[in-house]
Amino acid sequence: MRIREDPSYPGLAVAWLARDFIDLKSYNGFLVRCREAWHGLIPVPVLQNAYHQATGPKVRNLGAIFQVSCQRRE
Repeated sequence: MRIREDPSYPGLAVAWLARDFIDLKSYNGFLVRCREAWHGLIPVPVLQNAYHQATGPKVRNLGAIFQVSCQRRE
């Protein structure tokens, strides 16, 4: 994931997450997480792991699982 390479990448990642998760309501929450990754506050592998957890076969609310997985980064 190349989110830290360019300041426009967090916004692009957020748009992709909102579209992929079909969850426009969580756009601002996704933006916070992606900006944290861009600033180095969240390691990029945490975002990747959160995405993989959110896209599991039994997950119903992808955006919520993504957010919770990002918060469990410690």
